[in-house]
Order: sequence, then C-alpha cells, then structure tokens
Amino acid sequence: MLGLPERTEIRKPISKEIIYKTFPEMKGEKRKNFDEDISRIIITNELSERTLNFSKGEKISTIFVIQLLLKKKEYSKKNIDIIFRLFNQSIVLVLCFEGMEKVIVNYSRNIETDWFNEGEFGLALRGSNFDDLFESFVKQIGNITVYEGNNLEEQIRVNDERQKLLKEIERLEKKAWKEKNPKKKFELSQEINKLKHEIL
Repeated sequence: MLGLPERTEIRKPISKEIIYKTFPEMKGEKRKNFDEDISRIIITNELSERTLNFSKGEKISTIFVIQLLLKKKEYSKKNIDIIFRLFNQSIVLVLCFEGMEKVIVNYSRNIETDWFNEGEFGLALRGSNFDDLFESFVKQIGNITVYEGNNLEEQIRVNDERQKLLKEIERLEKKAWKEKNPKKKFELSQEINKLKHEIL
C-alpha cells in the first residue's frame, strides 16, 4: 500500500468490537454512525527498525499504515478522530471507497489528500530516523513546503492562517461585487487590499 516496501506489509484486521470495548461511550447513535461509515479496519504496514533501515527517533519508533474500508464516501470526521485516539501512535490512514483512496495523517490537526484513484498516490521514504520519516509523510500528504525559519508545525499554522485570509478575501470580494452603494463598495475594497497585503 502507498508504494511502501513489501517487507513492511502485515495485513492485520482489527475488529470493530475492540473499538467499542476501548471506548465505552461508543454506544447507541455513536456506534450506529461508526458502523454506517466503516466496513473494515486493517493494519496494512508496519514501519519499524525490524522492517526498514531507519533508526528510532526521539518521539517515534514505529509508524503504522491503517486501511479503512468505507461504506460511503461521505464519512463523519468524528469517526476518523476515534481511530487516531484508539491507536494513539504515529499512523497513516488510507480511506478506501469504490476504487478511490484518500490519505490522512494527524499532526497537530488532521492533514489529508484529496480523493484519488486507487494506487495513484505513494509515499517516498525520506530521512534518517522515524521522526524525520513521519514528518516527510506529513509534508507529502499535505503537499507542504517548509520555508526557512519555520519548523513543520509552524509552517502548518502559517498555511492555515493564509487559507483563512484567502477565504475571507473571497467572501468580501463577493460582497463587494453585490454591493450597490459606492461608499460601502470602496470600504470593502480597502478591507480586501489590507488583507491581501497581510498575505504578502
């Protein structure tokens, strides 16, 4: 999976019953929603010193790739968070639905790809230890370039702020386009220019 070496493959199914036992709150509607979203959970790859020529990092010694077979494409993000909480380790999730895949990793927040055709997306092995490797996965999955002076976490925060500004600019531009009052239109234009300057 994800173009990772065959020696990392383990294909170990995980029963949903384990999740229900681990999280006692998974009852009633929550359990129903989880069942409606997820068909099967399979650990497909183990990336460790046993399977790869990488050394332990300060924080990470093993990375697991977990395949979620979905029953529908529109899934609840809360169910994805439950999976991350269950394993409480460095994991890469691969969501699969009818020949399509989406990859998600958690690094201060969930970072994800768009949907793509099965087998189109692969992860390159980069770095000298598992801390480096996991960060490289985050960068590849989120298509993140870390600029000089930032670490990965800071770059994600900067990118998120930029996206918020771009959305606000788009909202104001739509509002300005509909505005009939010349004075208000000018004020909106000034506000848009100010936000554009912040991005630069």
